[in-house]
Amino acid sequence: MAGTLRVGRAAFNVTPPLGVRLQGSISRSRPAHRVMDELCGRLLLLESAGQRYALFTCDLIEFSREFVEELRHELEERFTLPPANVMLCPSHTHTGPATIRLGSLRPDPDYLSQLRKRMSGALLAAQEDLREACMSAGRGSAAGRGSAAGLGINRRLATERGIRQRPNPAGSVDPEVLVVRFDDPAGKPLAFLVNHATHPTTLGVQVAEVSADFPGRMRKIVEQAYGSQTMVYFIQGACGDVKAAALGSDGNFKEGEEEDIERLGKILAGEVLKCLETACRIKGVEVRALARRIPFPFRNLPSSSEFARLEAFHLKEKERWKNADPQTLKEIDWEDRHIDRAALHNDMALWAAEMRQLAEAGRLIPAEEGELQAIRIGRQVALLGIPGELFSEIGIALKRSSPFHFTVLCGYANGTLGYLPSRKAILEGGYEVSDAYKLYGFPAGFAEQTEEILIREAGTLLKDLLEDDPFWDLTPSQRIIKKKE
Repeated sequence: MAGTLRVGRAAFNVTPPLGVRLQGSISRSRPAHRVMDELCGRLLLLESAGQRYALFTCDLIEFSREFVEELRHELEERFTLPPANVMLCPSHTHTGPATIRLGSLRPDPDYLSQLRKRMSGALLAAQEDLREACMSAGRGSAAGRGSAAGLGINRRLATERGIRQRPNPAGSVDPEVLVVRFDDPAGKPLAFLVNHATHPTTLGVQVAEVSADFPGRMRKIVEQAYGSQTMVYFIQGACGDVKAAALGSDGNFKEGEEEDIERLGKILAGEVLKCLETACRIKGVEVRALARRIPFPFRNLPSSSEFARLEAFHLKEKERWKNADPQTLKEIDWEDRHIDRAALHNDMALWAAEMRQLAEAGRLIPAEEGELQAIRIGRQVALLGIPGELFSEIGIALKRSSPFHFTVLCGYANGTLGYLPSRKAILEGGYEVSDAYKLYGFPAGFAEQTEEILIREAGTLLKDLLEDDPFWDLTPSQRIIKKKE
């Protein structure tokens, strides 16, 4: 029937075997010895006007572009599902298995092969689960109240040593919580999308345990409240510069424990439950999708001689930190204690050697392509996929300029470009600007106009998606007839 939306759901386990290295912190070097939380994958299948759209969420750090392309190719071959109709959204937990290149840690090909099989199998299960559904959407806030910190806090603070990873209460943060709920015609809840922007980096680097961090605890609480037949899908937002507010008595970040992810999960779950109960019904739920690849230029691409200088610098710093005297170690701040500087500079030296070889061979490229994807459900709700660690300031701007009333900003979607900082942040520097791109294997950080490129291109994509609706090509009388159908 025209205008009918059907949804199908499937869950699959993505927990790695014990003994693997966990990805997300170079300092978490011990192999995983315990599963604190099972890692969950979820598929939400939407069917509208004879077309199907697949949304995958997983308790994983990120996906590579190659993995996304291979999975999409398989789904297109087996299920005739167009690539633009498939979106992959990792939660960005930092206590899961390696799934991308990040420094010297590489993913296990066997794990990725099994992951693809499980995701493909989930589509089979979701097709069997398809049923008619109606949709509602709502919003709330996980901001702090009074003097209490909220769920997330900006982690970039200007100091005498430059931008450091310290709590910055005055810094940008997007506290918004968005929910999209799907119920059957009788009102029975089927699936909830939950969107919020805070880095799942709560657990301290000494914790070598598999965990979904606070999003997993939120999901567990909400599903218990609504019954085991309801599935919650967590979608990470623009959290590139926002860290979970696990703070010590000195007001600085601390190395969190399980009690911290439980507390933060309860904060988010409480707001989600309120949003679900006050969500507004959305009429007109035809689904459409668009995806476009755009270039992101690099900033100040180094020469081969500059890479050689960087290699020597990082090797020297590696030795300095490796042999640091006890007094120096007493004087360093939380960021230095949190990050294994010797290991970090070792990986950066390896990166510099690799980039030097590429530069000498003339194989460096001036830009990296990334995919922007948008899926709209009706004319009020859109999912906007951004391929990286988007800064909150840009995420807020994208949502404010969106033509959709509810814009679910999906960070880390469909592959990763690493950090996508604002123009202001690029000029300030700091880890996300000056160091992280090396771990992702890029020759340089992205150019200052990255923010403008994202806002322009994403805005155009959303506008085109909104206007790409045959319903609005009909005459007023034809629209009335179609609505009645």
